[in-house]
Amino acid sequence: MKKIILLLLLMAVTPLLNAVRSQCVVKNVIVQVNYSNSNPTNDSCTINFDFIFTIENNGGNKWIYIHSWLANEYPNYFKCPNVPSNAKAPVAGDLVLSKINLGIHNEIHVGHPVPTLLTTYPPDVTVPINQANSLVRQVYPTGDSARFTVKGVTIKIPKACSDVISMKADFWSSQAQNASVVHCVVCNVGFTIDPRVSGLINCGMNNEPRTFNMQIRSVAPFSISGQYSVYMDYAYDGMFGTFGDEDVMVYSNTYATTVVPGTNPLVNLFAVSNVGYPPYNSQIPDANRNLWVLVTTNGYTNKALGYMYNSCAPLPIKLQDFHVRLQSDVVNLSWVAEQQGTFDGYEIQRKAGNGSYEKIAFVPASANIHATNGLVTYNYIDRMIPENTDLFYRLRAIEMNGQSFYSDIHAVAIKSKLVLTVYPNPSRGITYLMLSEQNGAMDVSLDDFSGKTIRKWNNVAVQNLELRNLLPGIYMVRIYLRSTGEQYITKFVVQ
Repeated sequence: MKKIILLLLLMAVTPLLNAVRSQCVVKNVIVQVNYSNSNPTNDSCTINFDFIFTIENNGGNKWIYIHSWLANEYPNYFKCPNVPSNAKAPVAGDLVLSKINLGIHNEIHVGHPVPTLLTTYPPDVTVPINQANSLVRQVYPTGDSARFTVKGVTIKIPKACSDVISMKADFWSSQAQNASVVHCVVCNVGFTIDPRVSGLINCGMNNEPRTFNMQIRSVAPFSISGQYSVYMDYAYDGMFGTFGDEDVMVYSNTYATTVVPGTNPLVNLFAVSNVGYPPYNSQIPDANRNLWVLVTTNGYTNKALGYMYNSCAPLPIKLQDFHVRLQSDVVNLSWVAEQQGTFDGYEIQRKAGNGSYEKIAFVPASANIHATNGLVTYNYIDRMIPENTDLFYRLRAIEMNGQSFYSDIHAVAIKSKLVLTVYPNPSRGITYLMLSEQNGAMDVSLDDFSGKTIRKWNNVAVQNLELRNLLPGIYMVRIYLRSTGEQYITKFVVQ
């Protein structure tokens, strides 16, 4: 009887062990080709690219390894989807044909504060590790996933650079430094090193709004098609140049390449010129940002990425220190601007609640001027304010030649009937929480739709909170007023 029970237990545990070995989840693979060089003497291609992927934590993933082969040489070493419970790390004999071998030390502690790329492969030090320039990890606010960007990976492929290079990769992780135990595995992750994306930002004359020229170039002998989206590059952890959820989409459209007959090497290209992305291309500081281009291609499992540097001289920052304050039963607007003789004035626009912006006043450049060190101070008092609503204000600065740009948006809560306002809602990148200054001390928590608290602020006294790096989904904000014990809940959506 005991033998039967042990046998039943073993039968029950075995599938669980197999499942544990296959729970790694990798998604959102992106390839950004930096350059490629052909070697005609041996018909090979050296490629440098950035490799981006998202991986679920699955217990930590302290040590992450990536092996990749040409698609037609993929060996399925881990025998997916039925990964053995006693799976071992691949060694040199198993990786003879692999073109990419990368290792990441992802364990964070006092002596190792950020993830790092490995220079040797612990399971077998004879396995060569590919060169790469740097590594950036962006942890999602939910804490269950992280996006890794491995910058400057260099590989050598025994194919011409004019060939479509399709690859398949295995990702696996271990909790041990020597990788003696394979913790989880994901196999057969396909990606294509195509197309190449490039472009430039047009500066224009006389501070005209920015536009961009962009090319999607494929080495495929047939037309490819899909969609491209343009994003403004916002800093992540104080650094620019890493694509992530903090970047805001400003333009999107479909594309289809055209194969030019009789060209050698083959020209298979989609190109656009002088594309604007209002209102961002004419407002400060957005007009001075670099741009990302993210390309989704039909039939490809991964996305391609390109970067457009903004080498234009910065548009002049004409507005400084724009403030909007609720004072008793009026709203006081004040701003500081550079003194300019070619300036017409400022149109004050206001929006109530979810309504549209409307012009409520115009302040000429010659009015209410108190110049100090070339700067001019302006004031306007809005006395006609509705009750029990939220008001949003912006300035439209107008040049004498008719050109204009908008200021940042500022908001106030009237009569504090709404102790909290979330905008924009829905959001595509950055979300702001506007808290009435009359609330007093409060506790604020941010929950995902399952009710899990992902951020919390205690004894808050500030009026505005900025939320970045939220995954698409539905979120709830809970406000607890310490002075009255009242609780308020509001919902918003991140697209």
